[in-house]
Amino acid sequence: MDIIWTLLGIFVSFVLLILALRVAAFLVGASLIPGLIFGGLSYWLFDAFWPGYIVGGIIGVFCGLFGDSESSGRFSSDSTSTYYPNHTSQSRSSSHAYSSASSESRSSDRSRIEELRRNYQDAMYSYDQYKSRAEQFYDQADTEERYADDYRRKYEEWHEESDLRSAESCCSSASHYRYEGRSCEEKASRYYDEARRYERELNAMGVYI
Repeated sequence: MDIIWTLLGIFVSFVLLILALRVAAFLVGASLIPGLIFGGLSYWLFDAFWPGYIVGGIIGVFCGLFGDSESSGRFSSDSTSTYYPNHTSQSRSSSHAYSSASSESRSSDRSRIEELRRNYQDAMYSYDQYKSRAEQFYDQADTEERYADDYRRKYEEWHEESDLRSAESCCSSASHYRYEGRSCEEKASRYYDEARRYERELNAMGVYI
């Protein structure tokens, strides 16, 4: 039991010695330079070094104590300000990102609308062209059929083989023109359906033609 108390006493003495050394080192370090400065001034003014050294040492110790407290406070404040994010900056960044995304979306919509407008106009132009050509072919076919009827009547009246051949040639031309007319009509119908599709897409985007 005595050995335990002896060891405990040695440990406590060691700890107190370490603390005393640290306090002494702090006091010496904090007071040395101010003590020397004030001691020098005291010696220069009053021809006495130690009074000025003691006053300077005390001032240095107090400055060291309060300086550490202020440094700790500043460090704590800086750490807090560093730890917490700047919500205002984040909000502005988020708002800027949203604004940029909205602007890009509007620009994309405008480009798509212009593209659909051009496609619609091109399709309607092709529709009008093929529709007009189909009507011309049908008109030409009707004309050839009238010529064929005239040649048949002449053949029935005069029995000329040339009239019969001309009637057959006109019938063949009429068939050819009607075939071309139907072909143009089908193409016009396809372009019309294509134009209606573009028109529906524009209507879905709030644009009406």
